[in-house]
Amino acid sequence: MYWTPRALVQLRALAKRAPVQAAAVHRAVNWLAERGLPELGRRDPGGKSRRVWLVPPQEVLYLARDGGLWVLAIRDSRRRLEPW
Repeated sequence: MYWTPRALVQLRALAKRAPVQAAAVHRAVNWLAERGLPELGRRDPGGKSRRVWLVPPQEVLYLARDGGLWVLAIRDSRRRLEPW
């Protein structure tokens, strides 16, 4: 499992304002990576191979590549007004 710098910044910001949500996001991403199930998330309409996993109310944008799971971004789905 790999985190982009952007995703790490977003996870840290989430941890400051909502530590329980940040922990849930981290656990969910670990679960996906450990079980090798990157196809579980829905396809992101904005990217061919990007996927979105919902960890309410957060959305995790990720990519399965080179045998690993790359976390690209974490967003609050309640605040998203336009596509990623």
